[in-house]
Formats: sequence, structure tokens, C-alpha cells
Amino acid sequence: MDDVATKVKELKRANVYFNVTSESFEKVGAYNTIVGSDSQYFVDPLLLASTDVPEFKEGLIKVRKYFTKVIELLELNDGRANEKAVELLTLHEVRGVGIGFGNLRDDGSGIGPLLARRLASTGTHLIRLGIKDPEIFELMGLFEDDFGPDRLSDGIVRILYSNFLDYTERIAIELKIPTPEIIRSYEKTWHLPKHPLKKKPILFVPFSILRELP
Repeated sequence: MDDVATKVKELKRANVYFNVTSESFEKVGAYNTIVGSDSQYFVDPLLLASTDVPEFKEGLIKVRKYFTKVIELLELNDGRANEKAVELLTLHEVRGVGIGFGNLRDDGSGIGPLLARRLASTGTHLIRLGIKDPEIFELMGLFEDDFGPDRLSDGIVRILYSNFLDYTERIAIELKIPTPEIIRSYEKTWHLPKHPLKKKPILFVPFSILRELP
């Protein structure tokens, strides 16, 4: 217990590690995360609908297009299509974001293959009832005991991963934070801040798309 208390005492917010003021984070609209510990927030898809953050203006559309693809696959009622739907619903954690219920760590829990299979099964039942709106996947917490807003948030962060990379890169430039970490895709290269405690980038999140976890 003493070790936990000591670790909690040692936790610092991002602005301290990056030697900028907390007001600077507030001014650019980025959440000033507690490094090394998840905070009690989640990405709310409803707030994505109204955000004016340029990297996320089309975020909700992108999320619902993703889930529409899942629904189209489940509607085929075919073994191979169903496996593809499960694959799409398996949304592994994006590390270093620092939101959710992770306590003394800042990596999300994500959606693993077993939960993805259950979500696909529940989705199939809802489709058979005539419910085919991609928003149903934002309400799965009503049907699955261990699929709360934090897991949905982890899934959304994974779907919008490139948006978070774009956002983090821009915020780092605005706050004059060094960006030694490099992530490459086929289309683009991002230069990102290094996580102060781990060998990976840290990702920033707009505070305007976060809501407190219940």
C-alpha cells in the first residue's frame, strides 16, 4: 500500500515533464494528462459530433463508417464475413493516451477477440430485430456487462488513431515540445513527443471530446 501511495505522489502532469505551463495546455485545448496513470475520462462520440478541433471534425463520420462496414458484414450472415466483422471489432489499445480506468498505468484495455466475438453476436441479434444503425455499437454497454464507456473510448481512439497522431504533432509544435519519436505509415510520417516514462510516444487528446467516466 505504501508503494502505491508513493507512486501516486510521484505522478506529474504532462506540462511538468515538458516544461510548459498548465495554462499553455489549456490555451491550445489539450488535456493535460497525468503521466503514468489513466484519468477518469473517456472519448464521448456525442462530443465528437460538435467538436471544432480540425483533426476531429469528421471523426464521428469516420467512426460510424467503420461500424457501418461491420454491420454490412454481419448482414451477409456468412462465416467468412462474420470473421471479418470480428476482426474489425477487435480494437487493440492505443498506448500512451492516458484516459480511462487504468489506475497506475496509462494504457487502455481495448477490445480483445473474445469480447469482439460477443459484440458481433449481439450485433447480429440486433440486426435481425431490424436495428441497423451504426450507433448501436456506441450503446453496447447496455447489452454487455464489461463493455463500458472506457472500452468504447479505447475502440474509438484506435479507429481515429491517425487523427490523434495528427493532433499530437500539431499540439507539440504549438507548445514547442520536442518530437523525437517517429511513426510511419504508407501515407505519412509523424514526429511526436516521447513518453516521459516509457519507450513510446505520448498522445495528446482534445479536452473538448472528453467526458468524465461514470
